[in-house]
Amino acid sequence: SRTTGDVVGSLVDDTEKRNGVSLVTGVVDARDMDHLLSLVDRVRDHIQPGVVALGADLQGKAALVVSVSQGVDGVDAGQIVKGSVREFEGGGGGTRQLGRGGGGDPARLPDAVAAARAAVLTALEG
Repeated sequence: SRTTGDVVGSLVDDTEKRNGVSLVTGVVDARDMDHLLSLVDRVRDHIQPGVVALGADLQGKAALVVSVSQGVDGVDAGQIVKGSVREFEGGGGGTRQLGRGGGGDPARLPDAVAAARAAVLTALEG
């Protein structure tokens, strides 16, 4: 099975750049919310300044975490989560730096991650 390092490495390899800010999005395997948060943190540490939006199926419920590093203006993680979790009919929110949400249909995770990516790119266009 793939180690956490493998997962982080492959996510970092898929980094997009927009206006000097890195963006990593995806659906990952995570054991629980703590594991998902730790994956998000590890990816963010590699791509600063950057934004990370990762979704996971946690025990049959969708979960989404968005993290915005220092030095990224105009992107509000909590607002992005609030909008994106509508895709799987979950709830959530958070701060400008970190948003989290969950509770919906994990089959819709790719839609929620795509919505988060679109919202980040729009915000970065400023």
